[in-house]
Amino acid sequence: MKASRSIPLLAVALADAAVFPATGASAGRVSHRKGGSRQIYFFARPSSPVGGTGFHVYNPLVVRPEGMPLFEDGQWVLEKLKWSGWGSPVATARGLSSSSTGDPNAAEGDRIVTRARVRLSRPGVFRGHRVYRCLRISVPPPASYPPGCLQRQHHAIGFYTPGSGDPVGVAGGSGGALHLTDFMSPDRKVWCQIIESFGAECGTEPEPPTHSAEVKPIAQTPFVPKSTCRSP
Repeated sequence: MKASRSIPLLAVALADAAVFPATGASAGRVSHRKGGSRQIYFFARPSSPVGGTGFHVYNPLVVRPEGMPLFEDGQWVLEKLKWSGWGSPVATARGLSSSSTGDPNAAEGDRIVTRARVRLSRPGVFRGHRVYRCLRISVPPPASYPPGCLQRQHHAIGFYTPGSGDPVGVAGGSGGALHLTDFMSPDRKVWCQIIESFGAECGTEPEPPTHSAEVKPIAQTPFVPKSTCRSP
């Protein structure tokens, strides 16, 4: 198989924005226990957008996922993943690739099961959490799955072919001044994302019901925002 690939109006002081890394974790879910080490997360559904402008996205953060869909309809999934090196700059896993022949459909077709390897790399900060920002999957030919890195394409953020979009997230450990594009409020209840030539988008974190607002500059006065809120 070959892969194709509300909150009331938010008052956010962009000039005082800072990143507050997540601490601690529970199995597959985000936790904010005080005193824990800095955890690195990934996304439950790497084949789906992890963020976007103008539409709702729900793609939970996970730790050492035991499986993940490569096609959203379940036609191709990874299962029984066993991880090593999680929390380091590169995490790897071995497991199984299970794909459907699609005859008569994805749900009823015979399954083709082979070995699979997963490599996660380039951790960085995205919406206040440290996440792995690049994904590579290796399976026996003729199957193949394109490598992906966290990027913005138009109004969606997801794992796209490297170089096909604008990189997203702040790389960790680079030293020097940080130019933030993603950050969370001090109480960790609201995330914001600064988008060049667009303004800023803010929302509640990260489970539904999700509320969001857009803050756009007016004419040549970037510090006098015009806000548009969307309510469910």
